[in-house]
Amino acid sequence: MKKENLKLKEVTPKAYQCVIGACPSVFKTDRNTYVIVGKLIDNIKDIDLLAQKVGEGETAIELPKEIIDGIINSKKH
Repeated sequence: MKKENLKLKEVTPKAYQCVIGACPSVFKTDRNTYVIVGKLIDNIKDIDLLAQKVGEGETAIELPKEIIDGIINSKKH
């Protein structure tokens, strides 16, 4: 299987970036999209709003609120 070239730039706030190991992260791509790494929510069908929004081939993930808040706040300055 051929690996797809996807250029990523980490935009996770510095205070939440891990040096070693896996951790929640947000990456900006060269496709004008974001890749988010977090905890997989495995009971999507049991959460009404998610069951309506998550389509085939998609999943929902959870990450600390402070990560997104940090990204939003960095854009304001």
